[in-house]
Amino acid sequence: MKAIATLITCSAVLLFACPDIHAQSDYKPLLNQTAIWNFERRIECLPYTPYYGFNYSLILDGDTTVGEWQYAKLHRPAWEFFVMSGSGANISIDDCGSSLLPANGYLGALREDNEERKVWFLPAGAQEEKLLYDFNLEVGDTLDFYFASEHFWEVGITPVIAQIDSVWAGNAWHKRWRADISQTNEWPWQIKLIEGIGGMHGLIDPDPFFHLHGPVTNLTCYSNVQGASHPADAGICHLITSVGEESQEYIDWQLFPNPASGHFHIQLPNDHNLHRSAIEIFDMSGRSIYTQENLNNPLLRISTNNWQSGMYLVMLRNDEARLFSRIVVQ
Repeated sequence: MKAIATLITCSAVLLFACPDIHAQSDYKPLLNQTAIWNFERRIECLPYTPYYGFNYSLILDGDTTVGEWQYAKLHRPAWEFFVMSGSGANISIDDCGSSLLPANGYLGALREDNEERKVWFLPAGAQEEKLLYDFNLEVGDTLDFYFASEHFWEVGITPVIAQIDSVWAGNAWHKRWRADISQTNEWPWQIKLIEGIGGMHGLIDPDPFFHLHGPVTNLTCYSNVQGASHPADAGICHLITSVGEESQEYIDWQLFPNPASGHFHIQLPNDHNLHRSAIEIFDMSGRSIYTQENLNNPLLRISTNNWQSGMYLVMLRNDEARLFSRIVVQ
């Protein structure tokens, strides 16, 4: 369904002036090897009772070629289980069914055409890719590709783009789409997509949140090393991995250059408590490949000459916290 008219609104973000959305001709690519997406998935399988959930990160772990196309590999290092406030103390992961557990490891591959402004997804084990995002949609267009759950059609719901505006994402304006799916019910449910970031209720999952008492997935943090972030003041998102838990402590540490070739540096604050801290680096299987205890210099030089190309998790730990970043080795 083609748009008859275009509705344009603008987000008031801090004191920035509202930009003309059609003047934003520069496309913001989705696939960035330094990107981190953090999601929270709430499971509410009992009527009106918050139950439990999962926090997890999604990252791109190198490239792969399938047929004639080059793809970025999508990876989920781990999920972190939590019991929601007000839930019983004896909740277990299986209480709502193990089928709701997020899969870890390799999830599939993503391909992007920057000229067409489209992204395709090849799920793990699948033989055929599917259109994941079309960032050309206009008001009135139907959201009828992979990202819109097939269950929408089963219950007679047709997601239609209702609004296009802009959102500030740390260092630039990003185009945003909102699709209403409330034509046949009273709930103001919406699908929201942001150019260069993806879906607000799941990056690759057909949006599940319209199910009564079903899973509800929300993007809690997005960032890349070029400065894009959502929310706009999020900074660098912490990774949730199989080798530690997410920490909310903030330490201004940097890894550079990233991507690295031959070596990279880790810069810690000069006032950081070095002698109580350690650096440990893991490959994507969770295997520790480098450890340095009792740091004595805020600037470390790490050689990568014998490392395979790919992505590695870098952990800074002390008695109070574990913080994660990542480095891409070429």
